[in-house]
Amino acid sequence: MKILSNFLSNVTSINKVNKTEKQSSIDKNGNVSSTKKDEVILSKDAENFKLKHKTEIDYYKAKLGAMKETENEKVADIKQKYQSGQYNVDLSKVADSFLDANPEFLNILK
Repeated sequence: MKILSNFLSNVTSINKVNKTEKQSSIDKNGNVSSTKKDEVILSKDAENFKLKHKTEIDYYKAKLGAMKETENEKVADIKQKYQSGQYNVDLSKVADSFLDANPEFLNILK
């Protein structure tokens, strides 16, 4: 991610234009509802950047997608274990992890 942000900082003028379109629809009861559709138009510099770094951007998109899929699988597994009563939490591990991440709380406990 840091590599990608470095590339973005080198692009001097990425101009975005937000364009809003209203779309209307009629439901079964004859009620009219309107929704807005946002659109982003990239500048030529941004389009060139996108084309130049397409492989890298696609790589990170795929990596993020895989991470999300793995995360969803973990959540589903924990949810299933919790609902069946098989999910056990080791509270000392939770406390150790919390204190490792927040050492300032050790001073309070002394």
